[in-house]
Order: sequence, then C-alpha cells, then structure tokens
Amino acid sequence: MNRFALAGVLVLGLAGPLSAQEDAGALANRIVVEATGFRNDRGHLQCSLHDQADAFPTHPERAVASARVTISHGRATCSFEGIAPGTYAVALHHDEDDDGQFDTGMFGIPTEGTGASRDARGSMGPPSFRDAQFAFTGGVLRLRAAMTYVF
Repeated sequence: MNRFALAGVLVLGLAGPLSAQEDAGALANRIVVEATGFRNDRGHLQCSLHDQADAFPTHPERAVASARVTISHGRATCSFEGIAPGTYAVALHHDEDDDGQFDTGMFGIPTEGTGASRDARGSMGPPSFRDAQFAFTGGVLRLRAAMTYVF
C-alpha cells in the first residue's frame, strides 16, 4: 500500500470517532424535568420546551422539543436531548383522558393538570414565559415542577 492510500485510510479511520465524539457532546446537552403532584396515573404527561415567549405555553407545535411520557406513582420525567445553550421555559400538560388535546371548561379554565418550569403560575390565564424561563448553559440540567389542577 502506498503512502497516499495509507494516509487516506488513517484519515477515514479518524473521521468516524471524531464525528461520534461531536455527536456525543451534542447529546450530552440535556434538560430533564421531573413532574410531581399528579392526581392519578391515567393518561400521559405532555411536555414542551420553548425558546419563544409568544409560543409559550399555548403553541406546543412551535416548541423546540416535546415529549409524551407515562405517569407512574404520581411522577413523570421528560427528557430533552441535544439542546443548545439558551433561555427556555417548559410547559406541562397532564393529558388525563389521553385524547391528545388540552381540555378546558367554561371560560377556558383547564380541566386537566398543568405545570411549568420554575413552578410559574398565571393569573387569569397561563403563566408567562418570563416567569417560567431559565438559562441553560449546556451539560445536564435537572428541573422539578409541580402539577396543578383547578378542578
């Protein structure tokens, strides 16, 4: 094998591990949210990670990331992987009847549980992004949030 072919093999051999290391670094950036205070284990917890105030919490389709997880013994944990450093807020919804919808009753009052990062609460409406926001600098960030129920 000539020197050029050998150099090519060495370069190609190194490219795989470097890419894997870069991917591992991106995946290491993770936000984990443990939600507590569920009134039952029915349905699922829907979590959405937002970086825009105008989308939080009412537009989960515009979230940076989302997760739908099982509730067990009054607890559920959402994990968002590969998240870039920045300012975020998390919205939580206990989809108790498992219909994929955020159910509300008279005057738009939620009939299912809700929660937010920093346990932000709204007054006559949902919490603001400002009240729920947190800085993420990278690595692994663990948050806790309590679910609340109006009815």
